[in-house]
Formats: sequence, structure tokens, C-alpha cells
Amino acid sequence: MFCKKLVEISRSGQGTEAGLAQIIYTAMIPRCPAKLAFGGNSRWSTSALPRNPVYMQPISAPKPDWHIGYCEDDEDFSTEAMSVVHHHLARKYTMPATGTILPFITVELKSEGTGGTLLHARYQAASSGTCAVESVRWLYKQANVFDSKITDSVAFSLCANGTVVELSIHWFSPEKRCYYMSRLKTFVTAEGEDV
Repeated sequence: MFCKKLVEISRSGQGTEAGLAQIIYTAMIPRCPAKLAFGGNSRWSTSALPRNPVYMQPISAPKPDWHIGYCEDDEDFSTEAMSVVHHHLARKYTMPATGTILPFITVELKSEGTGGTLLHARYQAASSGTCAVESVRWLYKQANVFDSKITDSVAFSLCANGTVVELSIHWFSPEKRCYYMSRLKTFVTAEGEDV
């Protein structure tokens, strides 16, 4: 069944990385638990991205191949919390993409066979990671919470090509007023202990 589905996608000409990702699940990237939602390949709002007036060109809108956030149908969210999430001013921060609330994990997949590189995946992940971190920071600011810790608004990303997967963390430094992305671990898919 799995191989048949792959062949159908490749023959249809609709074989985007995100489309293939919908049918490929491994121990490294399993299906989401019920309280989490899975989305992908949709352009995010740029509202949470920082702007620098010195540079004419803004950061491009994130469009991760996959993203994981909280499920919109989660009964653990109170009616009051959901009204905040869906408020017209908050929605571009709380739901930058369809189907998930506050995405906190993004995945960028690149195929070297089609010219994709891990460096390109890192650049894309930096954009979506910054957006995810700033969205949570924006909520804290709206709630007048100014003593939050750096760890209260972190996000994670996975960047992968055919042979390497990099896990990174994204955060904001209030002291330096700067966003950071740091690699936590690199996995080599040819290594038995990394798979």
C-alpha cells in the first residue's frame, strides 16, 4: 500500500515534499498525539516577524513543509482561552497557519536531487522559528507578563536532507534583543544509532 501510494503521487506530478510527508511517518517523526495538530505547506502570517527599517527587504513569510502545534479542537482549552486565540487581533499570532494553535515545531525537508540544500532548509527554519517564538512573546506582552523566562517562548525545528537531520532550538534574548537558532543535535540517517 505504501509503495503504491508513493508511485501514485510521483506519477501525478503533485509530489511536493509536504505531500509525500503526509504518508511517510517514522520513529523520528511519528504521527501527532490527539492534543497536537499537524499542518504543512501553508504560508504563515508575517505579523510576528521582526522588521528592521535599515533593510529594505522584509523577511519572507514562513512556509514550513510541516508544523506541529496545539489542536484547535482540544477540550482542555477553556472557552475564554479559545476566544483569545480566535480574536481578530490575536489570530495572526496564535494561528499563523491553518489548523494549529501556536505551532512550536517546524520541519523543513530538502531534496539534493532537485537542488535543495540543508543551508536553505536552515534559512527557512530560522524564519518560522522566529515567527513561533515571537507569537508567544506577543501573547505575554498582551497579558502584561514581562517577567517571563527565555524558556517560556522557545520553538524547535528539524531540517533534513536525504542523509542528515538537524534538530535546532529557537529563542529570543531580551538582553541582546536578538533571535537565535542553535543546533542541538545532528542525526546521520546512515548511522544505526541515529535512526
